Amino acid sequence: MASGVSEQELARLVSHLSASSSTACAAAAQEVVLLTEDRTNEEIRERLAIAVPGLVHLLGSNDAGKASAQALFQLARSKMLRASIREAGGVKPLVGLLGAGPRAPVTRFSLLALLNLINGCPANREAVCLQARGAHRLTRLLAQCAQCVEEELVVREVTEPALLLLDRLLVKTDAWVGLVKDAVRKEGGVPALTTLLHARLAEEEPARRWGAHLDALAGALASLVSNHVENRDAVRDSGALAALVHVLQNHPEPARGAAAESAAAALSSVATNGEANKDAVVEAGAGPGLVRL
Repeated sequence: MASGVSEQELARLVSHLSASSSTACAAAAQEVVLLTEDRTNEEIRERLAIAVPGLVHLLGSNDAGKASAQALFQLARSKMLRASIREAGGVKPLVGLLGAGPRAPVTRFSLLALLNLINGCPANREAVCLQARGAHRLTRLLAQCAQCVEEELVVREVTEPALLLLDRLLVKTDAWVGLVKDAVRKEGGVPALTTLLHARLAEEEPARRWGAHLDALAGALASLVSNHVENRDAVRDSGALAALVHVLQNHPEPARGAAAESAAAALSSVATNGEANKDAVVEAGAGPGLVRL
């Protein structure tokens, strides 16, 4: 048997996930976490598919919610289980747990579980965006993260996966992407992203320390303004243009990375929205040598 776990032991574990004792449920969820820690062990994850409904049910538990979210994050590494988690009703409660805020440990594992669930699975992305209103919840979380920019633990463990999730929900070929962009703007996402970008750029060697963070921030802003008039104006009014120019100036061609490419795309997109926006981009320091105007 994979990992030395018998079918009887798996059946016992699954039964404990629905035990009347919250302590027993939490212990069972933590056991699933331990069994699925090895990311290379696909077989044990597939055998633990029977645990998915119980884990989803426990997401609402104060005692077992964190361990259940972590277990689902690890199980969702298996492509074949991503649809099973959605079909068991796992998407909506995982999105709901984002409301716990940036300092709650369960938030990190909910974000990581959602990232795995949408990986290569458009149906799960649709469920997050439409059925669970994930863009709204995620943007509110990012707005809270923008108030914690000095707390490095929050930044590393919550803000970074939250930014990555937002970036991966903004898929231009999705029929619902316009709704996602509207939700981010209406929930205050543009000022929050701008605050986060300024905060990271204010530190020493931001590209070295915060490379992935900057990539996700600039990428999200570029996606938000692509083919979206209202969001272009929102980015202009938020004070993000100067920060995007800063990203470009610190990553000149031909060695531009993902953050600089996204910054250039965002600035170019904003500049196409009339003379006022074009003037604002130029005033922010983006001349023709930096971005196509």
